[in-house]
Amino acid sequence: MSVLAELGSLSVEFTRLAQLTRDDKYYDAIARITNELEKFQSQTSMPGLWPMKVDASGCTVAQSPTGHEAPRDLPRNSSTPTATQTPAEGIISYPTDAESYRILLESRQLHENAQPAIYNTNPQIPDPKAHEIPTSTGDTAGYCRGGLTSAPGPQQFGLAAPGDSTYEYLPKEYMLLGGLNEQYRTMYEKTADAARKHLLFRPMIKDDRDIRFLATVTKPRLDAEFVYQYEGAHLTCFAGGMFAIGSKLFGIDNDLKLAAKLTDGCVWAYESTKTGIMPEQFQMIPCKEDEPCVWDEAKYWKALDPNEKERIAWGKQQKELSAKMEEKKEEVRGIQTNGTSPVPRSHREKRNPERGNWHVIASPTHTPKPSDSSDVKGRDPKGPSIDPTPSHEEFALSRIQNEHLPPGVVRINSRIYLLRPEAIESVFIMYRLTGDEYWREKGWKMFEAIAKYTRTEIAHATIKDVTVDKPPKSDEMQSFWLAETLKYFYLLFSEPNVVDLDEYVL
Repeated sequence: MSVLAELGSLSVEFTRLAQLTRDDKYYDAIARITNELEKFQSQTSMPGLWPMKVDASGCTVAQSPTGHEAPRDLPRNSSTPTATQTPAEGIISYPTDAESYRILLESRQLHENAQPAIYNTNPQIPDPKAHEIPTSTGDTAGYCRGGLTSAPGPQQFGLAAPGDSTYEYLPKEYMLLGGLNEQYRTMYEKTADAARKHLLFRPMIKDDRDIRFLATVTKPRLDAEFVYQYEGAHLTCFAGGMFAIGSKLFGIDNDLKLAAKLTDGCVWAYESTKTGIMPEQFQMIPCKEDEPCVWDEAKYWKALDPNEKERIAWGKQQKELSAKMEEKKEEVRGIQTNGTSPVPRSHREKRNPERGNWHVIASPTHTPKPSDSSDVKGRDPKGPSIDPTPSHEEFALSRIQNEHLPPGVVRINSRIYLLRPEAIESVFIMYRLTGDEYWREKGWKMFEAIAKYTRTEIAHATIKDVTVDKPPKSDEMQSFWLAETLKYFYLLFSEPNVVDLDEYVL
């Protein structure tokens, strides 16, 4: 089983490496993966998006009707395939050697002698026991036919981890190849369509900002309905920049507006905490599509206290049980005060002289005295009072205060900040593509907050809780802080001709 991101994360790096070294093997490696992703993209439970976990073994496990693999109709492996083998459904395969793309880029047409790379992709059959492949007949060829399938178990779809970089690199790879491979454009457009249709939502917040986030969707079983988690996640903040680039590359005009709303959503999340830094992950309330998205305090409290009736009923039950226990204690106190042991005589007489009386609960010569010790003076003889069950309003307000929840946030799943680059990357891209100073202003506030709370004597550290005034630091600094986060902050305030986006893929 593989996570989606690890399959697609190296496409840009390996393509560029192939261009620099003119060694086809680097592009060959990722081209084969791209071809399989393209074939699988329209066959998933949510066409256009891949599940976050996939089975890349090439072997299909026999599934029951309630299994978790999307149906596929792949031909049996009758001959040695190549990476440019034409798949079904009219999908076009493209050259996989870097040299052909270099020639294409220079001449804008395929060289007459250019040939796609040929390589052996016969799958290596894994351990049958590990993959539960029937071996009674000794024939596994029908099960190991190559390609990608959904991993067993629940399927998750979304642009967050662990699938983020596979989606992010689709338009970037198209740019890096000079627009010569329509494969990446087609895949991106399918992804964007599915994301708009299934993942996009507007959260209910107190102000009037028109922002957007992307949900994560789970399909527990093939025959089950999708379950939505309406969340904000730092790792999906790249999507604003991705939609902006896609808008310019492929002429999808409305997506530039969508990109601004997605990017501003992450900016809002930064501005909503005490530190001015966005949490790693949190949950929100979605507004209904095509309806006014106005703040509703009652709806927010309901989301904070969804089990109000059950909670209050349980509290009442506990209070009644506590009262009954107090009555029993009072009866015991009354018996002991009269000098009579509450332990039956038959039990008191059952003792072993040789073993001492360590196991004797009570005896006539040692009757507990009534409260004569100074440490119990002033106590309520009926025991401590039971706090009443908080009302719906008290419970909601208590959660807001104790969990430091910004208005509209129902739960903060992860309060950390790992020095991530995704949000500032989208802010940078929005500024470069629009020239709107709004993005520079927001980016500067983000930088000031991050520098204030993450700075140490020697570097910058991740922080454990962005919702408190003095967040504790962790003794670590992620590598992408230098490789990406600071790069985008620097470029945001540089002149546009410094690392021109028309010439560089970042």
